[in-house]
Amino acid sequence: MNRVCCLFSILAVAIAHGDAVTVSGAARTGTEADAVAALSPDGGTLRVMAYAFRNEQFAKGSTPFHVAVKLPAGWAGREIAVTRKQVDDDANWFDEWRAERAKRKIGNDRFGWSPDGPAPMQERIGLRSKADRELFLKEIEPKLRAHARLGSRTERTRAPDGALFFDCALPDNAVLFIELSMPLQK
Repeated sequence: MNRVCCLFSILAVAIAHGDAVTVSGAARTGTEADAVAALSPDGGTLRVMAYAFRNEQFAKGSTPFHVAVKLPAGWAGREIAVTRKQVDDDANWFDEWRAERAKRKIGNDRFGWSPDGPAPMQERIGLRSKADRELFLKEIEPKLRAHARLGSRTERTRAPDGALFFDCALPDNAVLFIELSMPLQK
């Protein structure tokens, strides 16, 4: 695997007060990695989204990220809730759907629309026969929904110097959401 790295960096300027978030890391050649950030209009929540995309269905690498957040004025030293949510293959039902189709011999000819499209989960109209739809609703869909659950973890911290830093290795074809929130002053 080619380990030649390209350095990426983005500076996302939060609209209020001209505060900034810097996100940087090193991505393998062929991996698109970037991040964006925004401050809520009330100034109480800062959201960062980092992603690593590789145009391979079964990519297994990862991209190291370093997120340096210069907090908005007034946040230094205050308690901040940090919530992280990662969307990757562990929060995706596509592989399980393909396995169920293979196990039950549900071929492409049994669909009115693309068998890999979202119709079976969203509108339940993709499968042509009533028996297939009932099988899907009773046995397959509950399993797929369990695989589509998005977990998160929240911790509380303080940033005495007005900055927070996060390091992670983001799997290929994954997205990391970091939400920083501070209770608003009354």
